[in-house]
Amino acid sequence: MKRAFTLIELLVVIAIIAILAALVFPVFARAKSSARTTATLSGLKQLGAAVLMYQGDHDDVLPLSTEGIQGEGRLGGWSFYSRFGSFVPGQFQPKRGGLYPYVKNEQIYISQNDPLRGRSTQSYAFNGCLVGGEFQFGINPSKSGGAVGEPSGQMLLGEEGTGREANPEGDTPTNDGFFHPLFDRFSRWHLGGTALLFVDGHGKIVREASSKHLAGSLNECAAFSD
Repeated sequence: MKRAFTLIELLVVIAIIAILAALVFPVFARAKSSARTTATLSGLKQLGAAVLMYQGDHDDVLPLSTEGIQGEGRLGGWSFYSRFGSFVPGQFQPKRGGLYPYVKNEQIYISQNDPLRGRSTQSYAFNGCLVGGEFQFGINPSKSGGAVGEPSGQMLLGEEGTGREANPEGDTPTNDGFFHPLFDRFSRWHLGGTALLFVDGHGKIVREASSKHLAGSLNECAAFSD
């Protein structure tokens, strides 16, 4: 004669399954986040290779950048946006940016850990300290690679977070593809870190991204100093 489970036994089994699930699900979540981070760094490496090719065609000069509302609809920058400000799905159109002919892949402009990656069309911002000459809102020329003092330690592109400063891991992405060193801040989408691409073409996750990754210190960023 088969013995049926009692209600108490069923509740115990359910409780055990719930405990195991609570232990296992965070591990799966971290594994998924790690996989997305790996994909993000792979995309950044491709963008870095595209920048090097761009420099090869432009006498070693880095791509131009656009900033602020004056940069809306301006062609010639490394990226292109039709609207400045709070997050708008599709405001960035990578195919119209100056870097796209060297990469021809829109997906690598999006961080895989961007909370809005399903709607966002760009997650990265250009280092404002690489402006060549005096900064102005709109479009700016950039320095040559040879003019960058420490290419392996100076950010080229990085994940800018906008919107919810109290929750940087849930930030909306960059609003204009330009990182102003005095006003903008980094996201923390990778378990507290941010993905940066450096001028020499390598990318990595930096846990405490700061001004030193822009130009050594803000005092060295002449375009933004008094």
